[in-house]
Amino acid sequence: MGDDVPYLIETPRGKLLELPSHWGMDDWPPFLHSNELGLEMPIQSAARAWENWWEEFEAMWEYGGLWVPVWHPFLSGRLARWSHTHA
Repeated sequence: MGDDVPYLIETPRGKLLELPSHWGMDDWPPFLHSNELGLEMPIQSAARAWENWWEEFEAMWEYGGLWVPVWHPFLSGRLARWSHTHA
């Protein structure tokens, strides 16, 4: 999450290419609700989450960044969320 474009990190074993993402492109913040993890946040609607991801995509497209969404099947794979993205 260190930038909007890929960058190299020097390591003892050589260079590592970082393909950055950000919480704004992750389905964890809008959809995760877990008593086990102590994360009891209100779940957003699929429309609101998609609006956030689309804004991130458009900004990356405009400025030449790399859009790396992170979608977990157990979060984004719910029927209402899947239905919304394919409407």
